[in-house]
Amino acid sequence: SSTVDLAKEREHPIPPPSHPRQYRAIGLIRGKYELSGEQLTQGTLILADGTNIEAVLLGRVISLVKNHLDLERNHLWVVYPRTKQNEERLHVQIVGVWEPETLRKEETSSTQSKDEPEDGYFSIRGEVIYYDREQETAIVKIKQFPKKESERVKFFKLQLKGTFSEKPIRHFWDFKIE
Repeated sequence: SSTVDLAKEREHPIPPPSHPRQYRAIGLIRGKYELSGEQLTQGTLILADGTNIEAVLLGRVISLVKNHLDLERNHLWVVYPRTKQNEERLHVQIVGVWEPETLRKEETSSTQSKDEPEDGYFSIRGEVIYYDREQETAIVKIKQFPKKESERVKFFKLQLKGTFSEKPIRHFWDFKIE
């Protein structure tokens, strides 16, 4: 039934697209969040392989981190990947944390399928604006539509590694990547 389907969607940290051409960049990263200084909102995600990724906490996740999470442990973070203007360096905005153990036990065992949230999974949806076949790199432009009518459409770009079997430029793509 549709009720079960909706419940299943809420069991996954990355919901299905709300529109066939919804632009987005969201993913999952397992690591330990370490404060960069005095500010709780500024920090670094330290991954198991030792990689450090600059991170900021957004919205509701701030009080969650402050009041409920053990920052000495690894967590599966729900993040928006970003690159700063004129830089290729990746940083992330943390928008949530996914703790599978909070699900009821019988649901946990039934979610051991391809829908199970995986560390390193990202949903990137946008327009390819550049592709270099030899370097196997593509640049994807992701639009951020304004919340108010008075604001302009913003966008950012992400560089991805990979190959295409067809000409990718000026087409909308729905990437499921690691």
